[in-house]
Amino acid sequence: MAAIYLIRHGQARFGEADYDQLSVRGVKQSQTLGEALSQVGIQVELAVCGGMRRHHQTSEHVLGSMRAPVQRLIDPDWNEYDHQEVISAYRPDYADPDLLRRDMMSMPDPHRAFQSMFKRAASRWMSGEHDIDYHETWTAFRGRCGRALRKLQDRISETGENALVFTSGGPVAAVVKDLLDLTDARCAELSWTLVNCGMTKLIVGKHNVHLSVLNDHTHFEGDQAGLLTYR
Repeated sequence: MAAIYLIRHGQARFGEADYDQLSVRGVKQSQTLGEALSQVGIQVELAVCGGMRRHHQTSEHVLGSMRAPVQRLIDPDWNEYDHQEVISAYRPDYADPDLLRRDMMSMPDPHRAFQSMFKRAASRWMSGEHDIDYHETWTAFRGRCGRALRKLQDRISETGENALVFTSGGPVAAVVKDLLDLTDARCAELSWTLVNCGMTKLIVGKHNVHLSVLNDHTHFEGDQAGLLTYR
């Protein structure tokens, strides 16, 4: 049976004007994951990448460290939802990303402050009570992620290819939600636990997809423990 390995991108540049690129640590995370995959001998024939820069950068460093020739495809259906829109619908003043960045960086713990605010913003989005405020509703986002998975399932169930998918935490959580029939609240909780360059493995049959491994990050244990990040 074929396998899909969902890879959350490496750490992006939190607190900077251009978030959509890897930090120095994110590059190292990606390289470390690629080395780990190479060491255990995982065989993949296909790499599917979302359309965001952090997805592409992660894929380049992972695949470069694996030194494995694979076919590469781009599928924007694996893109993350628009977190800026989710935030600004909750806090219209934060439609100015510079104000958001200044406010968060002025806090004693910017990551914790952002996480607390973003949980409330995401809960509003996921509630379905304010869908008119969003270009892509929570329901539409889930549908897009499901479509991305089905397209890949249709392909590899016929070819037997194993695939790496470079994406974000939102799509990973949305896919797992539907596979395990999680509530929206549990899905949101899950999304906060997904680590940068964590790996979720799906087993693909002709008619079904099964979750095998969730959020594996054993490659960030021991000497590499300092690479573990959640945002």
